[in-house]
Amino acid sequence: MKQTLTVLLIVFFACTAKCQTVFENFDFFNIQTKYIITTPQVTPNSKITLFRQPVDNYEEDNALGIEYSIPATLDWGGNAVVQFINPDTVSGVWDFSDYYSLTFALNNKIPSSQSSRVHLRIMLLDISDSPSATKKTNDAEFWISFFYVLDMKPGWNTYSVAMQDVGMEDAQNYQGSGFWHSDQVGVLGNDKLDLDKILGIGLEFHMSSPQDSTITEGTILLDDLFLADRITGVNANEVNPGSFRLDQNYPNPFNPVTRITYTVPVASNISLILYDALGREIKSLVNEEKSPGNYTVQFDGTDLSSGIYFYVMKANNFIETKKLILLK
Repeated sequence: MKQTLTVLLIVFFACTAKCQTVFENFDFFNIQTKYIITTPQVTPNSKITLFRQPVDNYEEDNALGIEYSIPATLDWGGNAVVQFINPDTVSGVWDFSDYYSLTFALNNKIPSSQSSRVHLRIMLLDISDSPSATKKTNDAEFWISFFYVLDMKPGWNTYSVAMQDVGMEDAQNYQGSGFWHSDQVGVLGNDKLDLDKILGIGLEFHMSSPQDSTITEGTILLDDLFLADRITGVNANEVNPGSFRLDQNYPNPFNPVTRITYTVPVASNISLILYDALGREIKSLVNEEKSPGNYTVQFDGTDLSSGIYFYVMKANNFIETKKLILLK
């Protein structure tokens, strides 16, 4: 097994540069010309202020600073939003269909003053195939993923969200698991996450009810927004429908919790083991008889250091290896 993982490791490091694409490092000197930046005021008197913050612990020289102020003046609370829209007047969209996840570095420079009521929503805006649709946010579908991180102490952390439709429950309860479709906009849409027609990326600072005019304020720093390729694992054999299957963990990269799903077509003894980059066994995640069905394992990497790890599933004559990345 160690020899096998050594070979896999060489392959993975060889494609590391190709497996991730920097979407924006927020150097900021040209950010105003690269995007149409909007701050729609759904909530009266909400406020977003952008500024440049010099940093020395991430790529390039700067991070994007975002100050937000939200009054709970509506029956559902309030929000403040910033959107980065594709400025291309011809195509007007980005094609993210080759990518698996969206990852970003975030620092709570000033944590939210109403932490129990506020969370961050990462948004993708896609455009439908409708002939009457225009490349404007009014015709876009809004896909939302939840992160309950605005009350964390100052310091850099890396977060990742899988670019897939998982429904509202998973998007709310499992940070980074994916997106759900908000029905508040997108009347021309097809209710499908069209990754090849992404109009923009947004951040929403959302404060829940009651409507009591409470104001929350805070400041975050955002840096190194990048996309991870869908080809992030190695198959030891091709898996046909109805056979054993090991899925890519999500989110990936992750910090510190991720989920691994797998399929068992017939009753079998299942082994699922986590290894480090040197092929050393770190933890046995599953080692027992399983009935036919789909299963999910939640893995917490709190006690591990940042880096590349592998998880290997064995069952009968089936073996498959995939890579996961822990970023803290």
